Amino acid sequence: MKPKIMILITSGIFLFIGLSQIFIGRSGISIFDSSLNTEAALNVLVPMQEIFGASLLFTGLIFLFARNIDLDSSKKLLLGNGIGIFVFITIASKHIFFDKLVNPGFISLLVFAFISFGSIYTYYNPKED
Repeated sequence: MKPKIMILITSGIFLFIGLSQIFIGRSGISIFDSSLNTEAALNVLVPMQEIFGASLLFTGLIFLFARNIDLDSSKKLLLGNGIGIFVFITIASKHIFFDKLVNPGFISLLVFAFISFGSIYTYYNPKED
């Protein structure tokens, strides 16, 4: 895959998820255990969800504006992205499977795994533009 295409796909996914996390509001808290649906917990979880969304929005914008960098730099960006998302998936999996407080579903993990695998694959097998 071309690095610029992978960067653009990553940017689009990050921007979409980031905006949805910011605007989803309290309905997004349904991924947590029902014991956390207290007013005090919501006052912590909703801002954290919005901060996560803003972080993804920030990262998506960086990727969007970096899509036209040279091949060597884009490969490095994708390798860092792939490793970083792998770490994210590892930590998220710990909380999903061992703590059992979070239940975001496997679709979100699959999307992030696709980005991680695609980024690392593109690093090792880049197609020239």
